[in-house]
Amino acid sequence: PVNTAVSLQDIYINRGEMSFHGLELQGNWVPTPHLFLSASTTYQTNESEGKEDYSTVPNWMGKFGVSYEFAKGSSIGVFNSWFGQAHDVAIKYPKTKHVNPEPDAFNLMTFNLKLNLKKWVGWPVTIDAYVYNVLDEDIYTPEFGRSRINSLPAKQGRGGYVGVQYQYD
Repeated sequence: PVNTAVSLQDIYINRGEMSFHGLELQGNWVPTPHLFLSASTTYQTNESEGKEDYSTVPNWMGKFGVSYEFAKGSSIGVFNSWFGQAHDVAIKYPKTKHVNPEPDAFNLMTFNLKLNLKKWVGWPVTIDAYVYNVLDEDIYTPEFGRSRINSLPAKQGRGGYVGVQYQYD
C-alpha cells in the first residue's frame, strides 16, 4: 500500500497573527526628455509569536535605475535591486538543518540595450540585448515552506539574451 499521509508541516496554512511596520520612500526624476532616474528604499520589521523578524524577509530593500533614450527607439538602461540579508529560518523553525549557504544581502542588477538600426543604417531592424544578474551573484533565499533546510538557490546566475525585430512596411 502507498502511504498518502501528509504532515501539517508540508501544507501551507494560515495560523496566528503577524504584525508588520515599515516605511517606503520612492522617487522618479526626468531631468531631460531622454533621461529617466528612479529610486526607492523600503524598511520593515515584523513580529509573530513574540519573535521579531519572524517572516525571514529582509529589513532593508532598495532599488535604483537609470535609462537614457539616445535616439528614437534606441535606449540603454541599468537597474539594480538590493536586498538586505534575509533573517534565519531557524527563528521560525529551530530544527532546520544548515546545509546550504546562508541567505546574504545581494544585488540583482539588469542591463538593457535597444538599438533601432533604421536610424543609422536604414534597416527596419531593432536589436534588444538584455543581461540579467549582471554581477553574477549567488542568490539564496530562506527555505520556509518545508522548514527542513536553511536555504535554496533563488535566482539564476548571469544570463544574456538577444532579440531581433524586423519591421515590415
